[in-house]
Amino acid sequence: MAGLFDTQLPWQRRRLGEVRSPSGAPFTVSQAHAERFRRFLADLQQSGIRIDPTQSGGFNPRNTAFGTPSRHASGEAIDVNWR
Repeated sequence: MAGLFDTQLPWQRRRLGEVRSPSGAPFTVSQAHAERFRRFLADLQQSGIRIDPTQSGGFNPRNTAFGTPSRHASGEAIDVNWR
């Protein structure tokens, strides 16, 4: 049985896609927001911020501290250099 956040579920295949920073760091994000994330990542790097691909990402099936799904769970949020 597939899990709630199995990336092979049909809704995830339709709604999620990958964007990459100019340096190649991959982010799985909502396709509806992909172009905005692509521009944001380009702006960050253009301003001199190095994006560490081991410390950055998008889609993540997690909840908030209040127990509701995080924006990451739908690919509508990204983390850059979380450490």
